[in-house]
Amino acid sequence: MVAAASLSSSVYAGDVEKDFWYALDLLRSPKDHVEFTLVRDFVRDALLEVCSQVKLDTEKSVLKQAAVQHLYGRLSGTLKPSANDAQLLVSHGCQKL
Repeated sequence: MVAAASLSSSVYAGDVEKDFWYALDLLRSPKDHVEFTLVRDFVRDALLEVCSQVKLDTEKSVLKQAAVQHLYGRLSGTLKPSANDAQLLVSHGCQKL
């Protein structure tokens, strides 16, 4: 089993009341949704290179940290029996970047 996260679209965090509204804006923004979808699909495709199946554990949510919030998704997959550590690293974009 392997898991990966997709993060995109950052906004300010640090004020409880404002953070709620900033997070809601992130979730509702068409632009941020497109950006998030591109990142999530890239991560999914990378996992499919070394996994027999991939599932979305968290489709789209907000990950709040001390000073910033991001759109967040979590994916997991079952590694193919032939997958090794080097293939896993390359599938995560090391070669593609």
